[in-house]
Amino acid sequence: MKILIILVVLVTILSMSGCVEEEQSTASKNIELATSLMSSGEELIEDMDTDAPTDARNRLYAAKVSYEEALEILENISTEDEEEQKLVDVNTIICDYYLESIGAEEDLLDCYDHLYKARTYIAIEEYDNAHDEIAKFGISLESSVPNLENAKELSSEIKMDDVPLELKPILVLDRESVYTNLDIVSELQTLKKSLSSQVYGWENYDKALEYFEDEEWEEAQACFEYAASNLTETKEILSDLEDSEYSELSISAIESSTVYDPSITFAEHCAKACEYMAEENYDKADEEIELALEAYE
Repeated sequence: MKILIILVVLVTILSMSGCVEEEQSTASKNIELATSLMSSGEELIEDMDTDAPTDARNRLYAAKVSYEEALEILENISTEDEEEQKLVDVNTIICDYYLESIGAEEDLLDCYDHLYKARTYIAIEEYDNAHDEIAKFGISLESSVPNLENAKELSSEIKMDDVPLELKPILVLDRESVYTNLDIVSELQTLKKSLSSQVYGWENYDKALEYFEDEEWEEAQACFEYAASNLTETKEILSDLEDSEYSELSISAIESSTVYDPSITFAEHCAKACEYMAEENYDKADEEIELALEAYE
């Protein structure tokens, strides 16, 4: 009887052992599947900077799907193996990190889209549309910050020694990009301020020319003064970007002086000319107009 009981216990233990081995085997396979999906996600976002915006958006969407699927698999893995659990934990953090990072990248793509449209509308003097795009630019910019901050925090939780070998190279570079994007966002916020004052400047500039043509001297003077003030503010804001590490911003900021300086000088002299015209001091007005025209020579 005792022998029978012992045999039953042994069979039960062996059966349980088989279940554990099967469970761990399933866990191992699922970890491999999740890691494979994560590798696919990394490949999709690697070298994305060279893509056109539409292609970049498609890549980000596909990468997001890969990480979401990997995360779902990881969240449903149950294992008693310590090494497997380590992989589950670190891969879960990596998935969360990339999903935050991708969310920020999507917002930044929207930022650049609105920035391009805003500059286009400024160039063709559609200022109401420019204001709308600048506002959208700011919203997308602000939306990217929480994702970037979360990604930064998650990146500090990733223990590189536990990261699967195939995920390490791209992950190391990508973690640096989060800090880079946070710096860029800060400078883009400065750029947004300059865009707003720039649009107000050109709006007042155009209004001033209309009033000048209609010989409404006081109104023209006020608008020229506003224009000069707005454009001076734009130039001062952009001067903060002249030392930017990012050439796209620094070059644009430095070149702005060649655009704004003559416009500011022109507006200042025109304002004085309008003041003299209102006083019927035409000789002085002519002198100021000549000085204004010299600004563009």
